[in-house]
Amino acid sequence: MEKIPYIKFFPGDWLRDNVSGCSLAAQGLWLRMMILMHDSERYGYLTMNGLPIPPGFIARKCGCDTLEQYNALLDELDNAGIPSRTPEGAIYSRRMVKDARERQRKAGNKRDQRDRDSGQLKKNGDKPPHVTAPVTEPVTGSVTEMSSLYSDSGSDSDLNPPNPPSGGEEGGADGVEPRQRRKPKIDRPAHGDRPQSYAAFKACFALYPIKQAEDDAWTEWCRLEDNGTLAPQFEVRDAIIRHTDEDVYWKKNKAPLFWKWLKGKRWNDEPVTEPSAATQEGPPPVKSWSDADLAAIGIVGKTW
Repeated sequence: MEKIPYIKFFPGDWLRDNVSGCSLAAQGLWLRMMILMHDSERYGYLTMNGLPIPPGFIARKCGCDTLEQYNALLDELDNAGIPSRTPEGAIYSRRMVKDARERQRKAGNKRDQRDRDSGQLKKNGDKPPHVTAPVTEPVTGSVTEMSSLYSDSGSDSDLNPPNPPSGGEEGGADGVEPRQRRKPKIDRPAHGDRPQSYAAFKACFALYPIKQAEDDAWTEWCRLEDNGTLAPQFEVRDAIIRHTDEDVYWKKNKAPLFWKWLKGKRWNDEPVTEPSAATQEGPPPVKSWSDADLAAIGIVGKTW
């Protein structure tokens, strides 16, 4: 993969991320580790010659005074769910892996477009499809997840998506069928790939009054978590409890499905409460003016 001279960094995402709650030293360590991942032979991974980089080398490159200091700060990051690890033990950033996958997908689409424009992919008059999304596979191994845009499930196959087929099967008028369009695959992460996220999801789903479409709710939960717009678990939980206790529609079993509630970020809504007694009584009565009252203020006879 071609090296890029910059690293994508969004201050707002960093401030909304779990990493912003760590100590300044731990934040500095993770930033230095991200710089090493950017310059690594395998983008987003702390690997060297195909093997995990030893902790002592990482500690020295990141400016830690001792290996004990590095281990203590890394434990703090692990407790916040920041880094992920491959089955071999190599540390990697899910966000950086996702960025690399997106760059490769866009580059592949541009190459296909140029080939289509030049006619190099046209065969027997067949028009090749426009690839809209790569086929990906979930992360394998032990992965510690976090609810932020700086996290995303990814794997080695994400960085090397399979190429589209070069030709069709026999059966057409000229013996060649056009290539079929590849349908985007629904990305529904497995529960075991995100143990902490799934535990948080299940805790909130257990409180939600409607126990339907759990898989759709889990998919929406992961989508919001990946793009950094999911609120912390305690905010979602407290919002569910507050709406269950106060919202008049929820008390009438009219709460939306959990995945729709998540998609609309409804944890920011205020519960719809019962109208006050003054509102129930209606507006104040309209004053009726007599002829004497109108004459007193200078209005005599009909004026309209």
